[in-house]
Amino acid sequence: MSELTPPDSADQVTQPNELQATTRAAPPLPGSLFGWLRLWFGLRDEVGRSAYVISGFGLMLFKYAAEATVIGLMCGKFYSPLHFLLPVYSLRNEVLQGGPEWLGAMLLVWSLPFLWIALGMSIRRAADVGHSPWDGLGVLVPVVNLIYMLVLSIMPSAPKFRWRNISEPNPMDSGAPTKLWSGMRALFFGLLTMFVM
Repeated sequence: MSELTPPDSADQVTQPNELQATTRAAPPLPGSLFGWLRLWFGLRDEVGRSAYVISGFGLMLFKYAAEATVIGLMCGKFYSPLHFLLPVYSLRNEVLQGGPEWLGAMLLVWSLPFLWIALGMSIRRAADVGHSPWDGLGVLVPVVNLIYMLVLSIMPSAPKFRWRNISEPNPMDSGAPTKLWSGMRALFFGLLTMFVM
């Protein structure tokens, strides 16, 4: 009678997993406040779908609530979500009338960390779905940025692409055509921003 023994590791033949070729596990959510801060303000961690949704829409809601409260208290006006979502100077100026002169500058400075978070996370999320990180600049275009955030929130993580440290070689770099295409997209978003504002 032969004895059943587990095969040696050298004798094992690994079969490619078809599911593994088409999907990969999303990066885990941070488990602490420090982890969230590192995700928001750093550029090293991958940004998966759930972290992007929670951060993007959660921070947007927090920012709107804080600004609406400050504008309501300082100016005595209702700051509608429409005013918040459409950052047109004339609409913003209309809401800030009657408030202190420094309020507009304070709201601009208040917005800078949120802009950094949106840009940094969108660049990494674009890389996570397999697009060029340059595509993350789409979050800077008013109105289009909301649609762009929805699209990035829905798309699954790419099968084999991982966010990498800058010191590592770029596995996606195929030379001049890729750089030219990325440059054309950046130019398009820049021109679109000029015409929308």
